[in-house]
Amino acid sequence: MDIKNLPHRNELFFKKNNFKFINDSKSTNFDSVRYALKNNNNIFLILGGLLKKGDNFYIRDLKSNILKIYIFGENTSYLRKSLEKQNIPFQHFKKLKQVVNNFYMNEFTKHCDQKKFFTCLFSPGAASFDQFKNFEERGIKFKKYIYELFNK
Repeated sequence: MDIKNLPHRNELFFKKNNFKFINDSKSTNFDSVRYALKNNNNIFLILGGLLKKGDNFYIRDLKSNILKIYIFGENTSYLRKSLEKQNIPFQHFKKLKQVVNNFYMNEFTKHCDQKKFFTCLFSPGAASFDQFKNFEERGIKFKKYIYELFNK
C-alpha cells in the first residue's frame, strides 16, 4: 500500500495557491522526518513533542530542502540546540495552534502569490503525549487548524 494514502503518514490533505500541506503526524522519530524531507522541497517544517531518548536529530545534509523550521512544545531545548549547531533557522512556540497562526501570517501571506511552490510539512519527529492523546489526535488537530485558517 502506498504510504501517501494513509492518514497521518505523509498525507497530502490540502492545497492552497502554491502551497501543499502534508500531515505526517505519525512521524514519531527523526528517521521518519528525514524520509519526509527527502521527498519534498521548499519546506516549512513543523517539529515538536516528546523526543525519544537517543534519537539522532541530524538534518544538515537536507538543509537545502528546508526554508524554516517551526518547533512547538514545552521541552524543546535539545532540539533548539541541535538546530543552532546545524545552523538551521527555526522559531519556537508552545502550542501547535500558535505555529499554524504564525505560519499563515508570516509565510503563507508573504509567498502565496509566487510562482515557486512550497510545502508545509507537519512531521513532528517526536511522541505526541505532551499535548495530545496520540498521534491521530495531533494530526486531526493540525488539519483542523489549517482548514479553519486557510478556508476563510
